[in-house]
Amino acid sequence: MKRLGRIHCAEDISRAYEAAVRAGFDNINLDLIFGLPEQSMEDWAETLRLTSSLKPAHISAYSLIIEEGTAFSRLYNEGKPPLPSEDEERRMYYAVTEILGAYGYRQYEISNYALDGRECRHNIKYWKRDPYIGFGTDSHSFYDNTRWCNTSSLDKYMSIAEQINPREQVKRVSEKEAMEETMFLGLRLNEGVDEETFRRAHGVGLFEIYGKAVDKMKRLGLMEQAGNRVFLTVRGRDVSNYVFTEFLLC
Repeated sequence: MKRLGRIHCAEDISRAYEAAVRAGFDNINLDLIFGLPEQSMEDWAETLRLTSSLKPAHISAYSLIIEEGTAFSRLYNEGKPPLPSEDEERRMYYAVTEILGAYGYRQYEISNYALDGRECRHNIKYWKRDPYIGFGTDSHSFYDNTRWCNTSSLDKYMSIAEQINPREQVKRVSEKEAMEETMFLGLRLNEGVDEETFRRAHGVGLFEIYGKAVDKMKRLGLMEQAGNRVFLTVRGRDVSNYVFTEFLLC
């Protein structure tokens, strides 16, 4: 954990989790990261088993992304510790569904797993483009097809919040962008996107707009169709960013 610039150790996780359970919380999520420096498949499998044995309601598992400006980015650039190969990283991803599934967790989104009925309603709103309002500094909102975030400055927020709206970066989402978002956000979910939802949101059929893109992705084995619903295959999840670009309207 120190190599990632984190201030806690592995033992702290179980202690914090058990303290939360004793305090009465029964809807707890644990975030996991794989593809770490010198992390082996055995290490990752053991992490998944230990996490599952705690029985949190929800588990998120993300592949490591080295973000510029983070503590780990600086450490990585200084020492260049070896990362797992791309093939090994993919095996780690597949292991998540296999091992968590054995403990009763169901994958419902590319990186998210839950016990029955414990899917994250908060995040599902993002993927389904439902409205949400954020309060406080640097919080984000989406309402009436408009996105905005509040100022990240606490001093500025405190000085203006009572007089005027502290919004910044207000952007009205065009109909073209809205259709694109419906696809690349909705396809993150295992259930995918269905014709009725798309038509209700945009007043036009999914296949009228994206029929060619859907057919192409199906031929490549990256998407499947069940009735009027389209969703990613396992292989499609591996290259989801490529699939999503096919649903950008020029």
